[in-house]
Amino acid sequence: MINILKLVFIFLLFISITRAYEIIIDYNQNNLYYNSRCGGAIDVNDHSVYPTCNSIKDAANRSRMINRNSFFNSSIIFYLIGNDYSPITIKDENYFDKLDFFEKINIVAIYKNKTIIKTPRIIISGELAKNNFLTT
Repeated sequence: MINILKLVFIFLLFISITRAYEIIIDYNQNNLYYNSRCGGAIDVNDHSVYPTCNSIKDAANRSRMINRNSFFNSSIIFYLIGNDYSPITIKDENYFDKLDFFEKINIVAIYKNKTIIKTPRIIISGELAKNNFLTT
């Protein structure tokens, strides 16, 4: 019985220190924000509501800000808002660059209501790129 209690305690401790962040990117919006403070609510403990990010560069900068001082393993999901009619085309000069704070990084295409697009079409164009798309 004591071993079961120890396992439950370790499991609950693991859940409490593992963090998952979510950042929303919408290329169709032109939101105003200061110093890359964007991306939505970011995580369940953050009660501030930020506008969606306008670019991957801003989303990456935001992700570096929120996890800079954390020593816990964490994961991040970047949501790209799209639609059924046209592909999401990424033509940024700067992409995610270096994200070395996260154990797991996901990029997911979604509709505005946050349902996952079943057959997403994302085009990553390197024609304007000044650095790598993503390095860890």
